[in-house]
Amino acid sequence: MESKFLFLPVIVFFTACSHLSTLEDYNSEEEYYQHITQSCSGEKVLIELQDSTKTVGYSLEIKIDSLQWLDPDNKTVIQPISNINSISHKLNTEGAVNGLLTGACIGVLVSVSAGGSDLGKGVNGTIGAIVGSIVWGIIGVKETFIINNF
Repeated sequence: MESKFLFLPVIVFFTACSHLSTLEDYNSEEEYYQHITQSCSGEKVLIELQDSTKTVGYSLEIKIDSLQWLDPDNKTVIQPISNINSISHKLNTEGAVNGLLTGACIGVLVSVSAGGSDLGKGVNGTIGAIVGSIVWGIIGVKETFIINNF
């Protein structure tokens, strides 16, 4: 009977590995670009240009017509928005929360499948939650913003 819950951690794992956002998710370009700037504020970002080259940036600021960031040498880089394909960054806190939930589910399921006691389920769930939150906290969840050019 409990085997039907086996799919819960699998679903959480695969749906929580990354986020993909596009302009269609927002009411306007301004709102979308403002969200990107706020989400990436103070974060290390990976910027993919239209020619598929990738670069690392910090202190990202996106506007309707341009994207500005600091490169690893602290030099300001400005590119027209038409040259940008996508912007990605890692969400470590969200990764830790996902790991906590997934680890707890897996720990309880291991106990259930082994016929463990209620105490064993709790202990394994706790251990799984701790391990999951540490591992996923380090790995993080990737958030990618696709830049659409209209």
